[in-house]
Amino acid sequence: MNRFVRRVAIPGAAAVVIATGGFAFMASNSVASTHAGSGEGAISGYNVTGIHYATAPAYGGDAYLKTVSFHLNHAASADNVGVYVYSNYQGHPGRWTNCTADDGTNMNFTCKPYTSNEPAVTVGGMTKIVVSAAQ
Repeated sequence: MNRFVRRVAIPGAAAVVIATGGFAFMASNSVASTHAGSGEGAISGYNVTGIHYATAPAYGGDAYLKTVSFHLNHAASADNVGVYVYSNYQGHPGRWTNCTADDGTNMNFTCKPYTSNEPAVTVGGMTKIVVSAAQ
């Protein structure tokens, strides 16, 4: 019986102890609660009205676009509103610029597509303006 205990029982008991110790460590792991899921919702556009362009004199007789202001029919996040002014003037394809909210409603915005460090978008070279807005 001593041989049996040394050859079978002791290694078997050691395996049981090691296995239960491993389960004890696994049981002590914790995972933080998180939220996950999927869903869908309608995406509807904004109606942009009251577009107003302010200009300033430029070289060569044309005026450059100083500001663009407009009204949205729903509030938008002030960080998610911008315009892209397309241009065909002297190789300048246009410019993207962020806008700032004019009041607390986040429905009236002003954008300044020109700074003194960038080439001007001239009024005569403007071909299209695209407004981008998100909540």
